[in-house]
Amino acid sequence: MAQTTNTNEILQFASFTSYVEPSFWHKLSQLKLDIDKLEEKVRLIWGKYSSYTSNTSLKPSVFVDYSAYNDQFEEGNLQLPIKGQLLNLNTLEDFKSCDKTKLLNDYGQTIWEHITSGKVFENPTLLVSFLLLTHADLKKYHFYYWFAFPAVKSVPTTYINKPQNISEVFSQRQLSLLEKAVQDVEDWNLYSAFLLDVDSENVCLRLLREIKTKLGHYVGFCDPSMSPEYPGWPLRNLLALLAYHFPELIGIEVNIICLRLSLSKGIRTANASVVLSVKLPPLTELSGSGEDTVKWIGWERNDRGNFGPRLADLASSMNPLKLVETSVDLNLKLMKWRLVPDLDLECLKQLRCLLLGAGTLGCSVARLLLAWGVGKITLVDNGRVSYSNPVRQSLFTYKDSLYKGKGSHKAKAAADALKLINPHINANGVNLSIPMPGHVIGELLQNGDENPQALEAQLGCYFCNDVTAPGDSQRDRTLDQKCTVTRPGVSGIASGLAVELMVATLQHPLGGKAPAIAEDERSPLGTVPHSIRGFLSQWQQISVTSHKFDRCIACSETVLKEFEVRNFEFLVDVFNTPNYLEDLTGLTALKQETNSDEVWELSDSDMSDKNEGI
Repeated sequence: MAQTTNTNEILQFASFTSYVEPSFWHKLSQLKLDIDKLEEKVRLIWGKYSSYTSNTSLKPSVFVDYSAYNDQFEEGNLQLPIKGQLLNLNTLEDFKSCDKTKLLNDYGQTIWEHITSGKVFENPTLLVSFLLLTHADLKKYHFYYWFAFPAVKSVPTTYINKPQNISEVFSQRQLSLLEKAVQDVEDWNLYSAFLLDVDSENVCLRLLREIKTKLGHYVGFCDPSMSPEYPGWPLRNLLALLAYHFPELIGIEVNIICLRLSLSKGIRTANASVVLSVKLPPLTELSGSGEDTVKWIGWERNDRGNFGPRLADLASSMNPLKLVETSVDLNLKLMKWRLVPDLDLECLKQLRCLLLGAGTLGCSVARLLLAWGVGKITLVDNGRVSYSNPVRQSLFTYKDSLYKGKGSHKAKAAADALKLINPHINANGVNLSIPMPGHVIGELLQNGDENPQALEAQLGCYFCNDVTAPGDSQRDRTLDQKCTVTRPGVSGIASGLAVELMVATLQHPLGGKAPAIAEDERSPLGTVPHSIRGFLSQWQQISVTSHKFDRCIACSETVLKEFEVRNFEFLVDVFNTPNYLEDLTGLTALKQETNSDEVWELSDSDMSDKNEGI
């Protein structure tokens, strides 16, 4: 340790705070009505907690949602399982009058058996568990509940060295080695409590079960607390485990590392971790008549700071439509709370997106916009769903291709599908043909008054890297040239990158004027690349920055000025006249210059027949 304070101050622990998603109560209602009925039985459930956060103001939390009732724990990003028992009582009177102390002590014995038998050394997650006592009033959709997180009641633990940030104790090299060891962990269930050997050259992360042969320089645990002063609740039972199996250590200094992880540029860091040393306390409660005298604490305080139950009033949110809305919002809020505190969710909720095309990419992009909580999506397309579409275009089904023998209009079918996924989305489909350069159209009947805005950015647009203009994709083309022919996974990759890039750009302080990949001006979601190129055959992806092309058929000054002067007459020429844009911008001349440079002279003997006369 860096310094010795010998404070003998009592160590305090940051207790867990429960966080219950509405979907948990919705599932409990179903189980109560359809399965349990009037039976009051104990049900095994799952919770989850994490030592991984970027927000130091968050309390150490245990989350439960609809997945709590699964047979197996639903793995998440560095989320640790916490087993629990749910006891739902039929009446509010029983909920109030039941013996809470006896419930906690009885349940604590299960944890104590895991400690005394040594099972915890093989599975450290058994150190942490919870009890949930509930009463569900399904007429009013009122749910009374009280969590307990059992911990052995022992003699108060005292400091030898008060908590210090790991950077004050570990050298930069040691910290880097620790972070490398953390990156290599594949199963965090085995390392929710661990041993850590540290010297000037090496940092070795070891399994807790190896404590039987060597204590290790540090005993560590995944700490859900972000407090610089108070380690998390799991440390209580970890100290009890050491005191029981290694009584010779009682009263001796034990070095503790509270592992707290965060994300920096896509890499897990341990900079928020805390190191302390304590005097291992004795388990005085065991000195009486044996193991039956072990006492337990851990009932959660309510919102008023008192030991007592809480009430979840879900009369409005238990409506399935309301539940969908709150659940979608919660997904994004959890991401904000845990990963991106500066994320502006309201900006995304108010966003209105126009998708030109409801095909393979359009469907994939629309689904991802839903996941980001975008409030309004309009799709434009004049096509119908064909038999080949549903396997690649994720918003359509076989029934869409059968509609009236012609297939449903893609735009409307896609909008309807989005509403089936999330009934709260404002989605509309517009059956409209969008003229394209080189695709001949009839005479335009209406002219517009809009004038284009001058582009200020000097970065290239999508077409700046091309030396050709779009042409008629249907005339004189074989079947494979008329259809989108590419590997099926490409659309998912491309649409995912497109949506993430859009969101990152919107979250950037400069919005659409964000510089390309500027480390000093980042979006909360990271850098904002100018363009992304992928090579699926090589499993590679690169970010490219390119400047404006003065002969670009989309953003060059020539095109913008011509549109400003001639307006829709200009568009008619673009649609009806082949190579119009190439001729206008000088691409045709550029290609002719390139072709002429490739011509070489041939000898007379190469060009004439030997028997040819003069």
